[in-house]
Amino acid sequence: MGSVPLRVSADRLERAAADLDLHPGVGQRQSSAHAELRAEHDHDSISRLLYHQELQERILIEIAGKIECDVSEIKGMVANLAAEDSSP
Repeated sequence: MGSVPLRVSADRLERAAADLDLHPGVGQRQSSAHAELRAEHDHDSISRLLYHQELQERILIEIAGKIECDVSEIKGMVANLAAEDSSP
């Protein structure tokens, strides 16, 4: 069974277009709402990644300290990086 060509009058298309114009800005609001949700999700994901990275740094420093490695230089580097991240 083949496809049947769809025939719509120009008048009907104009009426359909006019109906769409009855609600201006709806698409824009939906797009803005989606963008806001996406930004919130991205922010949560980035926060989680940064938290995990900080936790990994602490674990590695603790491990290095337990095996009696000199970690004072590493602790200083981590502290400097944290200070740079928190400054505007």
